[in-house]
Amino acid sequence: MRGKRKRVILNIITEFLGKAIVIIISIVIPKLFIDNYGSEYNGLLTSLHGIFIYLNLLEAGIGSASIQALYKPIVDKDTGQIDRILSATRKNYYHNGVYFLACLSIVAFLYPYFSHTDINYYLVVALVFISAAPYILKFFFRGKFTVLLTADNRLYIINLASNIFHIIANVIRIILLVNKVNVIFVQATFGITTMLEVVVYYIYIKKHYDVNFKATPDFQAISKSRSAMVHEIAHVVFGNTDVLLLTYFCGLKMVSIYCVYNLIFSHLNQLMQSMTNGTNSALGQLMFENKSKYIKNYYTFEYLFQCISCMVIVSAGAMTREFVSLYTIHAKDIDYMVSGITILFVAIQILSLLRWPGMGAIKAAGLFKETQGRALTEMSINLILSLILVKPFGINGLLMGTIAALLYRTVDVIFFTGKRILNDTGWGRSVRILLLMIFAGTVFAIEYQFPFEPVSYLYFALHGAAVLAVNAVLFIFFYLGTRRIKEG
Repeated sequence: MRGKRKRVILNIITEFLGKAIVIIISIVIPKLFIDNYGSEYNGLLTSLHGIFIYLNLLEAGIGSASIQALYKPIVDKDTGQIDRILSATRKNYYHNGVYFLACLSIVAFLYPYFSHTDINYYLVVALVFISAAPYILKFFFRGKFTVLLTADNRLYIINLASNIFHIIANVIRIILLVNKVNVIFVQATFGITTMLEVVVYYIYIKKHYDVNFKATPDFQAISKSRSAMVHEIAHVVFGNTDVLLLTYFCGLKMVSIYCVYNLIFSHLNQLMQSMTNGTNSALGQLMFENKSKYIKNYYTFEYLFQCISCMVIVSAGAMTREFVSLYTIHAKDIDYMVSGITILFVAIQILSLLRWPGMGAIKAAGLFKETQGRALTEMSINLILSLILVKPFGINGLLMGTIAALLYRTVDVIFFTGKRILNDTGWGRSVRILLLMIFAGTVFAIEYQFPFEPVSYLYFALHGAAVLAVNAVLFIFFYLGTRRIKEG
């Protein structure tokens, strides 16, 4: 038990600290692209990232289903079944990797015609292949290693290796960007460091595990991968609709505006998700060991996570306009200050994070098929409303479509997890969440009315720290006053 707790703590700490460092670096990189290469290059690379995520759907479901399938044999220490599952996982990754390369080739040669860019055609083609290197390595080498380490609650190994090499890659990129080196070399750094990361995983697994990735594969054990794939497809389409629609309807400069606001909240979202990622494997194994203990731990973790997430997002929202004005001070080709966009981004992130613990519970329970229709409905709401609203309202229209879809799915996750996993009605948890949303909205509305003009990043950081400290006190008192609302 003590060993499991140690792993969970290491998982959370390494992912949280790693994400925090990566956030800082990832904020610097787009700014350097904007300042040294122009908004069009920044928009191009953001758009390419969205396309790679769509192509990565060929991996969809393999990892999630394999991790869920490994929980029980790991608890039972059934090494034979572990080998068979990992062998099936390896084969699926390899076969889908071949399809990924084929699709990537098609995209590389067609994308320049549809991106409305003045950047050289062959340069864009080269950037597509070079920027996709980490995804290619995942299919053919990395995927099977990370599945095993994640299921065995050793996420901290992945975090350490990934974050160290990610930091190294971005430090090199910053140096190259400052010196205005050809963008091809800038993007190539990720492929090189990803190869080194794969070597680290191989050495660690060779030393600590006795596994056979070429055993007789048990494809039936990961048969839920098809239903899991539906979830991944819905999630990817949902999460990347905005960038692709902006690329087509509004151009790459508008994508750059979206990118600047989104990098704030998407990275904060990832930072908060690191808390759940660090506990998912432990809770997943506990679900098969002791269900009543799992339910008790889940109740405590869910609401604590929700309160902390709202506090962080509200604090960030209060500072967003000031950050953007400082961040884009040297950008002369487009105005980055868009009315109302901060409010919409805050609403999106709060709704997204409120349901995140429930999404983890659904994955751990393997209820992919039972919820795939709900995921597709969320995706459809977002896609349809975004298509309708993008013309009259631009970026804000896309965000409004996202909010509508998130509102539906968040409510659905609360009641589904209550009924199918936690054995409650979901009403007690929904009351707590409703009160939390009202409180968070009130705090944000008050703080949003008092913008200020930062004169430097230091002044901005000090003001942000003060806002975060005040909000931390407010949300602590709110949490203590509402945590005992009856669950069920």
